[in-house]
Amino acid sequence: MPERPTVSVLIPLYNAERYILRSVASVLAQSFEDFELIVIDDGSTDEGPKRLIDAYGCDPRLRLLTQANAGVSAARNRGLSAMRGYFAAFLDADDEWMPEHLEDIIATAMRFPEAGLLATGYRQICSGGYVSEIAAAGVEPSLVADYFSAAKALPLSNMSVCAVTRQAYEALGGFLENEPYGEDTEFQARYAFHFPVACHPRVTAVYHREITTSAMGTCARKWSGELPPLVRNYRNWPGVRKADPVKLESLENYAAHVLYQTAVFHVSVGGNRQRILELLRHPLLRRSGMQVRAALAAWAVGSFALPVARLYYRLSRSRLFHRDVVSNGVSFRCISRFRAHSKSGSAIWKCPDL
Repeated sequence: MPERPTVSVLIPLYNAERYILRSVASVLAQSFEDFELIVIDDGSTDEGPKRLIDAYGCDPRLRLLTQANAGVSAARNRGLSAMRGYFAAFLDADDEWMPEHLEDIIATAMRFPEAGLLATGYRQICSGGYVSEIAAAGVEPSLVADYFSAAKALPLSNMSVCAVTRQAYEALGGFLENEPYGEDTEFQARYAFHFPVACHPRVTAVYHREITTSAMGTCARKWSGELPPLVRNYRNWPGVRKADPVKLESLENYAAHVLYQTAVFHVSVGGNRQRILELLRHPLLRRSGMQVRAALAAWAVGSFALPVARLYYRLSRSRLFHRDVVSNGVSFRCISRFRAHSKSGSAIWKCPDL
């Protein structure tokens, strides 16, 4: 049996032949080299798995697992059950890492061994080439004092920058399966509720939201009115009923925020009006600090003001007018409003400084 690696890198793969070699190349180029790479082929019907084996099949660090199509959560759970490392680091098949990513994850873990959820900063590329960076404020790794307030103010992380410890995984399990959206938010919140969260401020990942087949690009088309998984499931987490009331209140305020953001997102993309109203009238919003905001949104959605509300929420989500923001220990920086260009397969995006 080979010596256990420090990190197991998990990549779920489904019909991403255009991007998987870029993603895997960014892993194999890491400055921290003590890892195994597990790619889980979730029933792909394209040439992605073949291209992967042709290009990197001789690398002993790579394992390709195959399964019938069951969704990204099932693929990640398959990888978690097969991992040999002390940490599991996640990367989507259409995203990529910069060379220091695993190095910074491990440095953060060594500094805060009590943390169960680890993350770095990331560069987010949206349609039209709009680019932003989101990271923890400061210059050194730090614990997030109140994860739920931070995540409510600004998006803290996506799965392509997250890692969890084996200890946390064995205590809390994996991802909810058969969910059309929001399983990553529930996973992160569950881990943050039970374990400290530590973040490295350096930007070491590239999150490609401009790709139309990404999760963000398809969740609107999949939505049929379901509550976010976090809202439906947090009451069933282990120990939540005996949790500190202040911590539970922070979690419920965050869940209300997720509920509200889900509703206004679907307003902005033209979702079903009745389903949106059901979200905005949910009891969790009524007893949160967002009660007035939700009531105003419900009035707009149910009235002649719907077209105006749709435009307002579309613009408010874009953050086009933001520059530098620091809130609850998380910073947001707009790099460029304009189209960013890169060489094919490169993780280095050349953007003008502001």
